[in-house]
Amino acid sequence: MTVASLYYLACLAVTLALLFYIVLTECFSTVNQFLLVLVASAANAGYFALSLSGNLQEAILANKIMYVGGAYLPLLCFLSVAEICKIRIGSWVTRMCYTVQTLLFVSICTIGYSGLYYKNVYYHFENGIVFLTKEYGPLHILYPVTMYLYLFLSAAMVLWSIRRRNVVSRKDMLIVLTGFSLVRWALRSRDLWDSGSN
Repeated sequence: MTVASLYYLACLAVTLALLFYIVLTECFSTVNQFLLVLVASAANAGYFALSLSGNLQEAILANKIMYVGGAYLPLLCFLSVAEICKIRIGSWVTRMCYTVQTLLFVSICTIGYSGLYYKNVYYHFENGIVFLTKEYGPLHILYPVTMYLYLFLSAAMVLWSIRRRNVVSRKDMLIVLTGFSLVRWALRSRDLWDSGSN
């Protein structure tokens, strides 16, 4: 097992431990928070599977599993931030967002069968690290657009809530801001390992 595989295994173990903890103690307060940890566990399983993949087909399947997180984590983070900030998101908005993210994931599932999401995918194993190089298809633009939209909206909600001061505790805001920092760090450290697998 490579260093990258051990890193992804550690990430998977942490998210699975957190998932089991919140299920056993029932400490999650909303479905979105539970789904956030569940989807993060699935995405980490995909990263671990990619690091162990031995051919293009295995790597594509692992990439699709990773994209469960890519498709749904930004939305779940956005909804969780809204809950923490005590901002009500209408059910029709939530349904529309889930529909968009599901359509994004369906387009991701076409990888290897059509050029909608990736036109071409190539498997590489160099210095003990598995990674894919891709030529993006026309629907790939949806991924960064939705990811940055949810990130921007989440940050705006945090800043708006801080301005209101009396609605949300500073402890909750510190947790949210720490979460943003950890996400940023995780995205940067992931890029060091997988040379753009996502």
